[in-house]
Amino acid sequence: MKKQELEKLLEKMTLAEKIGQLTQLGGEFFQTDNQEITGPIYAENQISEEEVYQLGSVLGVYGVENIRKIQRDYLEKSRLKIPLLFMADVIHGARTIFPIPLGLATSFNPELARKTAEIAAKEATAAGLHVTFAPMVDLSRDARWGRVMEGTGEDTFLNSVFADSFVKGFQGNFDEQHLAACVKHFAAYGAVEAGREYNVVDLPENKLRELYLPAYKAAIDAGVKLVMTSFNTINGLPATGNKWLMKQVLRDEWGFDGVVITDYGAVMEQVEWGTAADEKSAAQQALSATVDIEMMTTAYLHQLEKLVSTDETLAELLDEAVRRILQLKNELGLFEDPYRKTDSSREKTQVFTIQNKQVAYEAAVESIVLLKNEEQILPLSATDKVAFTGPLFHTHDLLGSWRWKGDMKETASISSALSENENVPLDRADKVVIFVGEPSDKTGESKSYTNIKLPDEQVKRIDKIAEQTDKIVLVVLAGRPLDLSAVNDKVAAILYAYFPGTMAAQALADLLYGKQNPSAKLTMSLPRNVGQIPIYYNHYRTGRPTLSENEEYVSRYQDCLSTPLYPFGHGLSYSKFSYSAPSVSADENGIHLSTRLTNTSQRAGKETVLIFVCDIVGSTARPLKSLKAFKKVSLEQQESQILNFNIDTEQLKFYNFDNEYIFEHGEFEVFIGRSAEDIVYRKIVTL
Repeated sequence: MKKQELEKLLEKMTLAEKIGQLTQLGGEFFQTDNQEITGPIYAENQISEEEVYQLGSVLGVYGVENIRKIQRDYLEKSRLKIPLLFMADVIHGARTIFPIPLGLATSFNPELARKTAEIAAKEATAAGLHVTFAPMVDLSRDARWGRVMEGTGEDTFLNSVFADSFVKGFQGNFDEQHLAACVKHFAAYGAVEAGREYNVVDLPENKLRELYLPAYKAAIDAGVKLVMTSFNTINGLPATGNKWLMKQVLRDEWGFDGVVITDYGAVMEQVEWGTAADEKSAAQQALSATVDIEMMTTAYLHQLEKLVSTDETLAELLDEAVRRILQLKNELGLFEDPYRKTDSSREKTQVFTIQNKQVAYEAAVESIVLLKNEEQILPLSATDKVAFTGPLFHTHDLLGSWRWKGDMKETASISSALSENENVPLDRADKVVIFVGEPSDKTGESKSYTNIKLPDEQVKRIDKIAEQTDKIVLVVLAGRPLDLSAVNDKVAAILYAYFPGTMAAQALADLLYGKQNPSAKLTMSLPRNVGQIPIYYNHYRTGRPTLSENEEYVSRYQDCLSTPLYPFGHGLSYSKFSYSAPSVSADENGIHLSTRLTNTSQRAGKETVLIFVCDIVGSTARPLKSLKAFKKVSLEQQESQILNFNIDTEQLKFYNFDNEYIFEHGEFEVFIGRSAEDIVYRKIVTL
């Protein structure tokens, strides 16, 4: 449909029809049980049948037959025949489930992440969906917050790279096998105070802009079609009614002309925040902030007609919102084909295929981090007498939270993947592999915890086995960085798996026995103690830095080391890699670096080279180091490769005290690292 045709359609719409386009409710309003609920059901959402057939979008319904039935019924009863949008939380797979996003990030493989999003889109659209509420790009530095599993970690640059990849994977060329992505949660949801869900966020503007906003901007630059508002306040004002954030920054500064949708019930939550007196005020504030779609409450539906009849500015904002929604539907091709070429055969043939599961296997392998491997206890050999034990050895709970239509019944247990290996009694074992961790329902939305240790019974089990042998391999399944300090020194090796998805069991088995080589690196630091949280590698400098952990009157804890148990970027391999002394130079364009990476072992492997930079003197305090580039390289045994990196001056800009985005000339320290703490080379350059 051409632009002028959309304008004519808008002119034909009644006020009630326009307001309906701005309202999203669940499938229960269309008398279907085939839906997914991701929040509270609001009893006050009582609407008439006429209003139902003016709604613009539907939340959480799945299955092509069900979606086609609702669409067909809706179009038969709708005056203007404007198709519905169907949206859902397809976060890390539809039926074929990939590692949770925090796990995908540890791969340091953005192209692999893009492939997983593309497959998720293919499966989701085959089931009739048009929009996914992903990617989540919230900067996550607090492991108490359950939603860290849904993001990609503690680094701004890395989050931005993955934001770009996920958006391009989901949306592709926007044909019927791709869907519209919705970046979330705008903004700074990962900074909720004390890691407590739905809480306040207080950040100075320069820190908000420098650390938290870039990943959302990267998604917008990648062409993302929707933005979701966050549940939190930003410096006292809920994001959903935050005109500075939504209008001034998102629309005016960044030029975003796509659809803004609230999170579940967020318009009416302004009343609970105490920033809106009632439903009318809540609706007025959200629309004034250019929020287009209200999810799962009906303030727009009940209040906008009265508001726009007396406020010309709001009437114009209403038209703009409807125009954006119609444009999205048009870009999806819904006016030409409301069903986007879906049918039952496509749903059967494109979902949970061998090819899709192969990519899930590759992603699982690249997402599992080898934290520790004393005396090369791993990989296991065929001649080892191995005892497999632990509460999660037989679990099928490997998919993680937000698994959409992933089915644990179709997910192999680890024990089944290791069935061909003899499981010997503990007292006769050369090595013991213990499977521990947390269930998936302890992570995700509304799963904030102050205790992020392994359960006491698991620690006691490890202690008991450690009394008999020191040849222990610990396999941890989790959705967040856990505090492993109680068991770290009692085991020889640790494999850390962020719920690796459909093919988790086979991936773990192959990594344990060396059929695959670990290559993942942490993107969130693992703490020694919950009291260190939030803990992250790129913290700002302090006037009293800790040079040693036995000093007084410096910035440190008295009862715990200041460093993490395992830092950002940490991850081992069965291969060994060496770095040549780098060539580093600087000019008006930025910093240029070259190094030779060599696989010095007798085994092929992958290494991720991390490049950090520190602005030594700035007009405001700067981080000790910040990731500016990385490359993941696959090398055969004894193979070398020269790697070149260019960091332009744009990457060295920051927001100063006056919130000006500036580059300051001076000295910069450049680091090549295996991790944020394992620095191979460093050099100072002048720009």
